[in-house]
Amino acid sequence: MRLGQLCQALDRDDWRVFGDTDIEVSGITNDSRRVAPGDLFVCIHGYKKDGHSYIGEAISRGARAVAVQRPAPGSPEEMALRLAFELGEEKQFPDGTAIPRLEVYDSRDALARMATAFFGHPTDRLRVVGVTGTNGKTTTTFLIESLYRAAGMNTGLIGTIHNHIDGQVIPAQRTTPDSIDLQHLLREMVDSGVTHVAMEVSSHALELARVVGCEFDIAVFTNVTRDHFDFHGNFDRYLAAKTKLFEDLGVKARKLGPQTAVLNVDDPSSGRLAGVTRAQIVTFGLDRPADVTARHIRPRLFGSSYVICTPIGGIAVDSHLPGRYNLYNCLAMAAVGLVDGIDLETIKRGIETLTCVPGRFEIIDCGQPFTVIVDFAHNPDALEKVLQAAREQPHGRTIVVFGCEGDKDRTKRPYMGDVAARLADYAIITLDNVYSEDPEQIVREIERGIDSGLEDKYTVIIDRYEAIREALRQAGSGDMVVIAGKGNETKQVFHGWERPFDDRLVVRNLLRVMNGEWVK
Repeated sequence: MRLGQLCQALDRDDWRVFGDTDIEVSGITNDSRRVAPGDLFVCIHGYKKDGHSYIGEAISRGARAVAVQRPAPGSPEEMALRLAFELGEEKQFPDGTAIPRLEVYDSRDALARMATAFFGHPTDRLRVVGVTGTNGKTTTTFLIESLYRAAGMNTGLIGTIHNHIDGQVIPAQRTTPDSIDLQHLLREMVDSGVTHVAMEVSSHALELARVVGCEFDIAVFTNVTRDHFDFHGNFDRYLAAKTKLFEDLGVKARKLGPQTAVLNVDDPSSGRLAGVTRAQIVTFGLDRPADVTARHIRPRLFGSSYVICTPIGGIAVDSHLPGRYNLYNCLAMAAVGLVDGIDLETIKRGIETLTCVPGRFEIIDCGQPFTVIVDFAHNPDALEKVLQAAREQPHGRTIVVFGCEGDKDRTKRPYMGDVAARLADYAIITLDNVYSEDPEQIVREIERGIDSGLEDKYTVIIDRYEAIREALRQAGSGDMVVIAGKGNETKQVFHGWERPFDDRLVVRNLLRVMNGEWVK
């Protein structure tokens, strides 16, 4: 694609270019290590590194053009930028030919818009449902994909665990890919015949402009609770990031037809989202009047049955997904089905077909006389919901193993300790990913949330493997062990190194060692 064509994807007054815009650009990247000859290199001010410092490297690798975030006139940044171009030009083009330089106000936004154009605006040819919220995004997208597959659609999924292209599983690096990888993935979906996509949309993705240029047909809001304050700073800024998905829904849309916001009316923040969106609104919930709700709810062992009630009628459902929180996820999916005109029998089939989401209330059954659950719950609200769901099941004691990640939101740690002490019969505090933080400090901050007098309800075992082993050792017949925080993750990170670590695999191996007669 010609550089001038990519520039046309930007807002009219948001850019200026120095050099020839008629050149051909063969690719786009913001990683100097991935530059191939003919690429456009887009410089991003990162949180750890500044892409502008790698212009020379990008040019030496064959970058055909460079996009930069416009510096203030006369600033040290402008002087450094000019020097980088002079050195790069001299090294790569001894004849003095200038490398085109595109200056933009926001290089993250520009990167997303140009990537969208480069890959041919793939979401224009897809029915795209974006799901945002603190908890429930992964399960809800799995449910929506199950709904569309039950309806006979060719489906795609983008999210935390992995991505799907019409049944093909592709590893995922983050909840929502960066804008280049996202548009590339969506293009692959179009080329593979996918028609309907369910996508997790994280607050980081919204704040960092990863989904700019995506045309969402439906935006789903599951809930918002405290999390990611290390990145957003406070609750208001965290909610403001999620609000962007609904503010932009249907604005300057290229696709025909209405866009719809699907909102959890029981969450107090849904009112703010309803107030900012121009899209039509469909609600779901249990406690307040909603378009989609449930009646005759009967929790059962590792699932629940209920009647979904909608404006077009009701239908009885037997779900494999336990807990009230998963009922909300199923109602969100049913609301999407209602928006898309899918009949109730197909909605029922979509819910009942999904038996498990990896690492989300996943049962580990090796024939042992107690229950083991592995779940991704890594914030206070998620941990509370998982433990409440566990308590709904007939069993003896509840034992929970959990920790908190290092270098992440420290404010939630005492709340995690409080939840565990209140809702479990016994808690074992351990480590999650440590990153660069002091493990002892993480544990101390968790302990601050546990009221005095409850010291006999918990212990600290720093090594996660030993913590899980102790929980299994303590479990008696009919007890329930909940191992929270990592879910389907397969590694544990410490101060620049990592070890393979999958809670599910660890549990299975320990059960085999502890008592072979349990193993199926």
